[in-house]
Amino acid sequence: MRTSGSALHSFARFASNRGDRHIKAETAIEWAAGAERPAQRDFRLRLVILFARHLRAEDARNELPAGGVFGGGHFRRPVPFIFSAGQVAAIVDAAARIEGQGSFRPLMFSTLFGLLACTGMRVSEALHLRMEDVTRDGLVIRETKFRKSRLVPLHLSASRALEIYLARRGRMLGDAVFLAGDGRRLVYSCVRRNSVRLLAAIGLGRVPPGTPRPRIHCLRHTFAVRSLEACSGDRSRVGTHQVSLATYLGHVDLEGTYWYQQSTPILMAAIADRAEQIHRGHP
Repeated sequence: MRTSGSALHSFARFASNRGDRHIKAETAIEWAAGAERPAQRDFRLRLVILFARHLRAEDARNELPAGGVFGGGHFRRPVPFIFSAGQVAAIVDAAARIEGQGSFRPLMFSTLFGLLACTGMRVSEALHLRMEDVTRDGLVIRETKFRKSRLVPLHLSASRALEIYLARRGRMLGDAVFLAGDGRRLVYSCVRRNSVRLLAAIGLGRVPPGTPRPRIHCLRHTFAVRSLEACSGDRSRVGTHQVSLATYLGHVDLEGTYWYQQSTPILMAAIADRAEQIHRGHP
């Protein structure tokens, strides 16, 4: 409800500034039209329509805006940007040079982005890690999006990088693994703000029209795709891999994992090769 609530507060301020005492269809449409993308405009207007239905039950002076003004299109997931290994390395390197040299911030952000890239964790999962969640067997992710807990084993290189960071973190106040300057848990808005700066620093701040926009969440997509690329072409092993990947990413079913798999030249070449073998009669 957080997104809807924030949007309705925005509408209320907009309407109040116009002097409205009740919902007016014209005001609702004008407010919704201020969104950047058509899907956002439609989402905004549908929120006000739902809100207006409730208010009209007690006061008919609240107008009910017409639906479909902005097309009423279905929500479309943004196409993810799949980072190359070089781009991931560039993000981690740029994070290590973030402002605050001589402080703890560069090491923290480089460790955070490196961990997101090599585990495919959700950003929220990384930010909610506590010191007791770092174990010899891996990271314990507790009751996340689907109220599931899981163990995320780490590659030796990731474990070593995390150990270096934790040694520098020392006994700073606060139980969270990733801390802000005031000792409290690092928040998503801070991570997103710094990720935008880092992407701009490595030349990914602006992309050509029609190209997927790089976002911090795309590291999760990249992990899923690259791990499939590295999987054997044996179909039975691919099926086992998908089940393991779904478990590792914390999905309740394979359908959730399929959203993270995108076409890449390596995967398409493997599919074409397999199709050719089938065409030639190979089992």
